[in-house]
Amino acid sequence: MDFFQPITSAMADDRTEEHVFVKACEACLAMNMHYSDRSTNQFMLSLMAEEENQHFGEALIFILNEQGKTEEKNGSLLKQSLNALQDLFSDDASSSYFYTNDLKVLVDIFIREITNLNQKEKLRKDYLESLSLLLNRSTWVEHGRYRRSDIVKCLESILDVGGDGVDGFVEDVVEMVEIVLTDCGNILEE
Repeated sequence: MDFFQPITSAMADDRTEEHVFVKACEACLAMNMHYSDRSTNQFMLSLMAEEENQHFGEALIFILNEQGKTEEKNGSLLKQSLNALQDLFSDDASSSYFYTNDLKVLVDIFIREITNLNQKEKLRKDYLESLSLLLNRSTWVEHGRYRRSDIVKCLESILDVGGDGVDGFVEDVVEMVEIVLTDCGNILEE
C-alpha cells in the first residue's frame, strides 16, 4: 500500500498540474488492472485508506468523459477505467465513494456511451456492467434515481434492435442488457 501513497498524494496536491494529475490516475488505472481480487487489491486498499481520496474519482470521471468525446477512443484506457469503477462499486467499503453529482456525471457518460458506441463494440458490455453496479451498489437510488427513464429507454433500445450478429448488437451485449434489467428491474420501475 505504501507504493501508491505518493501517487494518490500527488493527485490530492492542489499544485499538481492537470496533465500530471491525469497521468497519475492513468498509472493507477493500469496498476489496478493487475489485481483480480478486490479484497487483495493493493491500489484500492491504499486509495480507501487515503483521507483525501476523491481526487482519483475526479480524474477517473475526467478520463471517461474526455475519451467519450474523441473519435479515436483508447480502448485499453476505457477498459481500465471501467474496471476501476467496477472495483469501487463492488465492495461495501467503497460502493458510496462518489458524491451525488459525480454519480450523475457517470450516469450521463454511461447513457451517452451505451447509446453512441458502434453496435459491434464489445466495450459496451463493460459500460453495462459498470452501470449495473452503480445502480445496485451506489447511493443512486437514495438520491433520486437520476435519469431513470433515460436509462430504461437506452437499455430497451438495445433489446428492440436485438443481437442477430449481422445488423444488431453483439450477443453478449444483449445478454448483459437483459441481466441489467433483471438485476435492476425493481429500482428502474416508476
